[in-house]
Amino acid sequence: MQTLENLKRRLLALPALREGRQHEERYAAFLAKTTPAKDKLTKTSAALNHAPTVLPSAGYTEPRKATKTSASIALRLREKLTTEPAAVADDNVEKSFARLFVNADSALSSCQLTWQTELQNKIKDWEAIADVIAKLVKTEGVRLQRAIASLRAAQVTLPQTAKTSKEVQDHLDDLKDSVSKLGLKTEFGKFLQAAASPAGADLSTAQDDEVSKMIRQYSLDKVFRIRLSS
Repeated sequence: MQTLENLKRRLLALPALREGRQHEERYAAFLAKTTPAKDKLTKTSAALNHAPTVLPSAGYTEPRKATKTSASIALRLREKLTTEPAAVADDNVEKSFARLFVNADSALSSCQLTWQTELQNKIKDWEAIADVIAKLVKTEGVRLQRAIASLRAAQVTLPQTAKTSKEVQDHLDDLKDSVSKLGLKTEFGKFLQAAASPAGADLSTAQDDEVSKMIRQYSLDKVFRIRLSS
């Protein structure tokens, strides 16, 4: 049978034990959310090392800032809770964790958006006409088509290594070389882009000597929409 003194000590310890368990549960909950935040920041940091080497952009400023802010918050939290574990119950600590999670989300999403936008800017002029070009000029047309498809697929995943960024650079080089060899930056290329658009190309553009010659050569008169007036 327990003595009255032992029972008294146990009863006196109950509030402290209960509080300790509450702190432990709160800390565990924060840690559960910290792991995915860490993964997002790791992914963003790797992308910020590799993506700008392929597609430089001012758009990476925001994710860099968010990543740096998250790192500072994480460092302060670690120092705070290492020296004062009970502070895990403080409202300010909870708010710091919340800011950490928000910044981690923001860093990854803004980095992804910048990457997607920059890649799309590289292929947008050629997407609508790639299939037609592939039928007209087999070798270079198919190469252009494949480069666009590869770059479209690359929009989904941020580059995490030098190897993956090099692969995207190779696709960009293929696109640039194909556009050059196909002469798509000529008046005929501009005509194809306009004709493939919802509005169609203006008739006066189609009557340009170079353009009309290529239209006849590839029998394109019934392929695209042409406006009678602008």
